[in-house]
Parts: sequence; structure tokens; C-alpha cells
Amino acid sequence: MSAETLVPASDRRVGPYTSHAHRRRYLMVLAALIVAAAAITVLIMSWNNPYAIFSERWWRISNMRTASLIVIALVTFCQAFATVTFQTATNNRIITPSIMGFESLYVLIQTAIVFFFGATGLLVVSDFGQFLLQAAVMVLFAVLLYSWLLSGRLGSLHIMLLVGIIIGTGLGALSTFMQRMLDPNEFDVLRARLFGNVGNAETDFLWFVIPVCAVAGATIWMLSHRLNVIALGSDISTNLGLGHKRQVMLMLTLVSVLMAMSTSLVGPMTFLGFLIATLAYAVTDTYDHRRILRSPGSSATRSWAAPTSSCGTCCPWSTRSPSSWSSSGPRLPVRHPQKGTPMIRLSNVVKRYNSDVAIGPVSLELPAGGIVALVGPNGPGSRPSSP
Repeated sequence: MSAETLVPASDRRVGPYTSHAHRRRYLMVLAALIVAAAAITVLIMSWNNPYAIFSERWWRISNMRTASLIVIALVTFCQAFATVTFQTATNNRIITPSIMGFESLYVLIQTAIVFFFGATGLLVVSDFGQFLLQAAVMVLFAVLLYSWLLSGRLGSLHIMLLVGIIIGTGLGALSTFMQRMLDPNEFDVLRARLFGNVGNAETDFLWFVIPVCAVAGATIWMLSHRLNVIALGSDISTNLGLGHKRQVMLMLTLVSVLMAMSTSLVGPMTFLGFLIATLAYAVTDTYDHRRILRSPGSSATRSWAAPTSSCGTCCPWSTRSPSSWSSSGPRLPVRHPQKGTPMIRLSNVVKRYNSDVAIGPVSLELPAGGIVALVGPNGPGSRPSSP
């Protein structure tokens, strides 16, 4: 080791920070992330808001966007805590909880509803009972998988991950098979539900989702010191007196609850958790999970709210998160004309049957925002005149 890289003995510390400079850098970066998240929040609430910032009228308009901000904060909280905890439990920082088939199961449930009940069947999912059933199926699926593959002497995390990948691939193949048999119109309706979208969130369910996520997140936070030991590996954590397998199953169960709530609320968010966790590791540069979990909240809001605001607020025609762009691309702009603006113009239109002229020439305009009917006695040509 060169002399330039040595830390003076008076500045060496035992703990989550290697030095006073390391601690100051962490606090400064954390403060910068919080300021950036707050600035982006104000930007979302202020965009296209014609009134003076923080005025009474400004608040009236901004309150209409509060639900979307709450959903963004809730989803990023779930994805952040779930991904960091999952990567620690599996001792692998390049995988996410999605590998266990949560999103594949969500896609299968949505596809099965449309396949068996038609596009109108998706309206049933808006019911709280159906939402709760969907989340419960995800949690039950994960718990059964963990109990099956982690119990006993031969239980292995590697086998659990491998089986999770296989099951997720099988569920995805089954979903694709059913989607190919759908009517194109039904498939178009289904496709809008298969991407992470703030617009998919049922805000009427937040009274249930927020407490559940808060309890699961608070439990992970209070047990974060155990995550520090779990990160050392099975042998070392067992020698230190920690029941490694039991603690891993507990952490994975909490992860399944957070992922079920997030996915059921807005849909699949494949790479959001990975992005948040990677930013958190880079910012903190420490082993202490309490400090690692402290930074994802602000960095997550910045990493998702910023592109969401730029695509959903600055460009009103696109409200999906960037995680769905890789497979579908952003939507084309749809401009709705103002009321009274002509939508359809007919100029000297003639209706012919062979060489016989049935009606014409006809010239008319159909304005937007209204209902137009051609009314007359039998035989004046209203039906052949209809475009």
C-alpha cells in the first residue's frame, strides 16, 4: 500500500465510517439527495400551474397531484427496501426480487382475467377484495417457495433462486400463450396494465397499502443490524449465534409483502429496485444497512420521479415509467381538439352504386365535443351519407 492511501492513525475509526471525512461525505451526499427529491417534488406540483408558487390557488391545483406523489413515494419505498434486503439475504447484488416470479405471476393473473372474462373483467380487479386476493396469492406463492426450498438440511438459496427463475419463465410462457389467443382489442386493453404506471394505482386502496408497507419496512429497519450479520454469510453468522436460515426466511417473507403491495398497486417495475439499490451502495459505501436503507428513499424519488415528471407532466401523453420503454417505447402524442373545432369535413362527397348516383354531392362539418345526427324521412339518403 502506498503512503498516499494510508489513513492517519488519529483519523481511523471503528464503525460504519472509515474516517471523519467518510462520514462528512455521506451526510453531504444524503442532504443533496434530499434537496434534489424535494426540488423534483415541487417541480411536479408546479408544472403547468399558472399561479404563484405556494399561494392558496397554487396549493389547490397541486393537491390534485398529491395522490400520484404518494404512489411514487410508496412504490419507491417498497422497491428500495425489498431489493436491498433481498440482495443481502441472497448475498448477490446483481439480482432483484423479480427473479422469484412476482411480476410473472402478476402478468399471469391479469392475462387470465382477460382470457376468461374478457376486457370488462379487468374492472373487477378494481374491487378491494380482488386486489387483496391478488396480493395474497403473491405472498403465499413466495412463502410456500421459501418454506419448500429453504427448510431441511438440504435447503439452499441457490436452488431456491434457480427454481424461482424456472417458475417465473413457465408463468411467462403460459401468459404469452393466452395473450396470443386474445382478441386484438382485448390485448390492447391488457397491454396497458402490464407496465408499471402510476395511472394504474387505485388510490382508494392506499388506506390499506400504506400501513402494510409501513409495518414491513419498519420491521426491516429494526432488524437491519441482523442484515449486517447475514451479509457475512451462513457460516460466520451461525458462528456468531444468529439463526441464519430462520432470519433469511423472515427477511424474504417481508420482501414478498413489499413486492406484492408494489406490484399489485402499479404493476411490474423490473429494474427500478436494482437502480435504487445500486445508487444506495454507491452513495453510502458502508456495510451498515441502517445507513444503506436511509439513502434509497431520496435517491429513489429522484431516480423515478424525475423521468416520470418529465414524461408525465411535461409530456402529458406519456404517463408510464421509463421501465416500460425498453419493450414498448413511449406513446405517441394524442391531441384532443377543442370543443367546436371541426373533426370531420365532407366536401362534395358522392355516393354511387355502380353508375347510379344514390346521393350527393354532400358537404358538411362535424364539430368536436358534440353529437351529430342526420335526421329525415325514409329515403332521403341519411344512411348512405353517414361516413
